[in-house]
Amino acid sequence: MNNFPIEQRASRLIGLAITRQKTNTEGYLQLLTDYEVDGDFRDTVHNIAEGFDIVVHPESGKAYGLLTSAKGVDSMVAPNLGLFDKMLGLDEGKFPANSALREKVQMRRAVLVLLHVAVSATLFPTAESLESDETLHERSASARSVVDVLKNLQEKVEEVDSEFLDPAFLDSSHALNEIADERTEVKRKTGHSKVELAQVLMKRYAEQGLLVPVDKNADYPIYKPTMLYLVQLRSRTFSIAQTMRELLDADKIQTEEGV
Repeated sequence: MNNFPIEQRASRLIGLAITRQKTNTEGYLQLLTDYEVDGDFRDTVHNIAEGFDIVVHPESGKAYGLLTSAKGVDSMVAPNLGLFDKMLGLDEGKFPANSALREKVQMRRAVLVLLHVAVSATLFPTAESLESDETLHERSASARSVVDVLKNLQEKVEEVDSEFLDPAFLDSSHALNEIADERTEVKRKTGHSKVELAQVLMKRYAEQGLLVPVDKNADYPIYKPTMLYLVQLRSRTFSIAQTMRELLDADKIQTEEGV
């Protein structure tokens, strides 16, 4: 790969980063090594990323990969509701027949944000917990524990002064109340539950190397966070405020009626 032009190598590195490839992917580790030791190459990576409205975070390197996030809603890596809908199965319309979530895209975006917040808050409940590398191995969460935090978050959302919160969050919280916390075997085909939504999101995190399941064969495994997830939370790669704003403001969604 070193024989290729510097711009091509830099673009390849960014491509590996935004598709969340593991650092042992072919060629990735060498590009990360070049990023650490070669100032010209590093500058080229930053310049190309800037052109795509992508932020490269300072913790980037061989240990955690190239950490990137969207600079704004026009970035090529800004959250896309269609992607998240498919990831969580929200596009299948498996909600109670009278649920506002069937029709209101803005509310579904807010549901996704609440789920993201609940996962991170379950694993890292305080600002201090985000700063401690030593206690990382002690942290764990299951879909059920995430739902407990989600329900608490809903209560907080419904208590807050509406002037300081996007109305979509309040509406989505009310809509979530229509969804069962967990489905019984008898009701398996009646639609999503909060536990299932949390589980699918955590499984996606595991695929990205952010969480590790303790028992893959369990229906709802306990997950432990990786150092990569901790670093990304610190570096704003998964910034909750940023995700909230991007998901709620995103306007380049595949036709909302078809999502």
